Amino acid sequence: EVDAVALLERAIEIDPEFALAHTTLSSIYGGFGETGRSEEYARLAYEHRERVSERERLFITYQYHDRVTGDQLKSRETLEVWKRTYPRDYRPSNALALLLIRLGEYEAAVAEAEEAQRRNPLHAFPRSNLAHALRGAGRYAESRAVAEQAMAEKLETVPMRRLLYQLAE
Repeated sequence: EVDAVALLERAIEIDPEFALAHTTLSSIYGGFGETGRSEEYARLAYEHRERVSERERLFITYQYHDRVTGDQLKSRETLEVWKRTYPRDYRPSNALALLLIRLGEYEAAVAEAEEAQRRNPLHAFPRSNLAHALRGAGRYAESRAVAEQAMAEKLETVPMRRLLYQLAE
């Protein structure tokens, strides 16, 4: 992701209305913990959302409400629409799992993370979200097993490593 930043910023120099580049930078900076920059790019993407596909518009709208307005109900509604409209896409279930974890709805988050993992078994984030949802649900052994299996398959994330540290006896 670090290498992508310069390329995405260059793309925005060429086309300042490149909404998908803005929203991708919002995701990257959010992952880095740079909240202000993440919000700024989410806002810019939202301003230029008329130039994207419907799937991209749903992602941008979700991210805008999640990062800028803080309206978790609108975030959730957008993710539900995205999930129904594009049933083979893992990303809305994955994002919904993360949102449900934040809302403390852990069993629902487990179901969404499992669905995201079913749709994209080789991506690290659904596994990470599943491990975190299981921990939130008090299913510690399962959480550790999911994280350890992901690590063994080289599908690790920084939050997953942190989770394993927190679960260590």
